[in-house]
Amino acid sequence: YGAEWAVKEKFPLIKTDYVINEGGGDGIPTDKGYVFLCQTAEKGIYWMRLKFKGRPGHGSMPHEDNCIAKMAKAINIISSYSSPIKVNDVVEKFVEGFGIDKKIFDQNLSNQILKSIEDKKMAYWINAMMRNTFSPNIVKGGKKTNVIPSECYLEVDSRVLPGYEPEYALEELRKLLKDIVEFEVEIIQKSIPSQSSLDTPLYRIIEKNIQAWNSGSKLIPFMQVGGTDSRFFREKGIPAYGFGPLLIDGPYGEHLAMVHGHNEKISTDNLLFMIKTLWNIVTNFSTMSFVIS
Repeated sequence: YGAEWAVKEKFPLIKTDYVINEGGGDGIPTDKGYVFLCQTAEKGIYWMRLKFKGRPGHGSMPHEDNCIAKMAKAINIISSYSSPIKVNDVVEKFVEGFGIDKKIFDQNLSNQILKSIEDKKMAYWINAMMRNTFSPNIVKGGKKTNVIPSECYLEVDSRVLPGYEPEYALEELRKLLKDIVEFEVEIIQKSIPSQSSLDTPLYRIIEKNIQAWNSGSKLIPFMQVGGTDSRFFREKGIPAYGFGPLLIDGPYGEHLAMVHGHNEKISTDNLLFMIKTLWNIVTNFSTMSFVIS
């Protein structure tokens, strides 16, 4: 059970015009105030299991038709590949909001701009917002050291930008490995990219509440490079926003590294700040009031 099941099986019971979800809301300190991130878009998911075949044999007699060697070649190609940049309006506003040079969208200058960003984890994140990505994450093959296996497997996590169908990931991968190595594909999981409008009453309420809390603060939309439950509601035409506000203390890259990490945590002060802010947003929205206590 969960959000996906509820939307698919019990949607008539979900009577809502908007959704506020997790997956955003980080408040990053700047010289002028906090910059709060609101997740208004997310990439699609396309997980693939690639199967490589070869000729089995004894490990003491190596030959050229080793499936493990084929898979290794594919891993090397995939891991060194950068998909072409596609500019999305949400990412454009994100870059503008942080004062990052817009030359970052230039295919020839992007890497240079990314390298100039001091916080490297932030740079990796921005890079993933601008292009489709392919990450080879699981390898399976071989059962005994002295046996050349007849087949092996590679699982690839691909994330696809809004504007593309998830299946485009496979098309792009096939072009990448064409004439280099043969493989079979099984699709493990997929979901479409999704995006919510910035021109809605709820988004404006979130923005005004943040500004009321601190006049120097501002709200900036961003694209989630992972997946959240917001996609299930957006598929039904319901605007969904990832906004669980936190006040970041320290380099933002360190905070990003904690997500699903060994030291993932939230302070009690931030928990209370989140509850109070969301309470104000919901009550202000329900009365269409911009007053905040």
